[in-house]
Amino acid sequence: MVFIPKLELNNWPLIGDYLKAKTSIILPIGSTEQHGPSGLLGTDFLTPDAIALEVGKKTETLVAPTLPFGNAQHHMAFKGTISLRTETYIKALKDIFLSLSHHGFTHVFIINGHGGNIAPVTSALTSLYGDRTYGIIPASPLKGDLHNWWAGPQIQKLVKERIGDKEGMHATVSEVALTEFLFKEPIFNHPLGKAKDATSFSDFSDANDYRKNFPDGRIGCNLSPSTPELGKDIFEGAIQDAINALDNFAK
Repeated sequence: MVFIPKLELNNWPLIGDYLKAKTSIILPIGSTEQHGPSGLLGTDFLTPDAIALEVGKKTETLVAPTLPFGNAQHHMAFKGTISLRTETYIKALKDIFLSLSHHGFTHVFIINGHGGNIAPVTSALTSLYGDRTYGIIPASPLKGDLHNWWAGPQIQKLVKERIGDKEGMHATVSEVALTEFLFKEPIFNHPLGKAKDATSFSDFSDANDYRKNFPDGRIGCNLSPSTPELGKDIFEGAIQDAINALDNFAK
C-alpha cells in the first residue's frame, strides 16, 4: 500500500496501523498576514505546508493539517491579515497536542513559518508540561519540537551566499522567492529598493504602530534577488534541514 502522508487523506484504521510502527507526526503552522506589496498573504502557512508534505513523503511521517492562522496582531493594519489573540492561539495549540497525545502520538515536530508564533508555541508546550507535572492532565510521553524552516543551517548558508544583507526581517527575500517557486500564477511585483530596517522589536508594538513605522509592510528587505530559481534551492535546502531536525528529534 502506498503511504499517504496527509493525515486528512487517511481513515482512522490506517492511523491506528501507523501508530503501531511510528508515533511521530509533523504539524505545520503559520499565519495569514501581509507580506509587503508583493508577498502572498498565505506565505507563512503555504511555505511550511509545502515543506512538511515533502518531509512526510521522504520520511514516511504523517503530516497533520496545516494551521493557517497565528499570532499576527501587529499586521492587522494591512488588509487581509487574520490573527488569533495570543491566549486563543496557545489554547488551540494545547488542544491539538492533547488530541494527538490521546491517540498515542509521542513526538510532534512543528514546522513553523512565522516568527510571531515562536513565543506562543513555546508557552503552549511549557504550559502542557506543567499541567502534567501538577496532575491537571494525565501523564503522557508527548513532546514537541519547534523547527523554524528559515533558521536551518542550509537556509542560513544560502541566505549568506546569495542574498546577503538584502534578506531583511519581514517579507524576506528567501520566503518570497520560495513562494515564487511554489506558485506560478500570482504576480510578484517587487518594489524597488530596500525597505526601512528595524533595529529591535521595540520599533513597533501594536498594528497601527507597525504600519506607521513600516508603511508598505516590509522590514529591511530588498527583493531584487528573489527569483523562482532561488526559491527552488531554498525549498530543497529547507526540506533537508527539516529532515535532519526531525531525525534528531525522533531519536
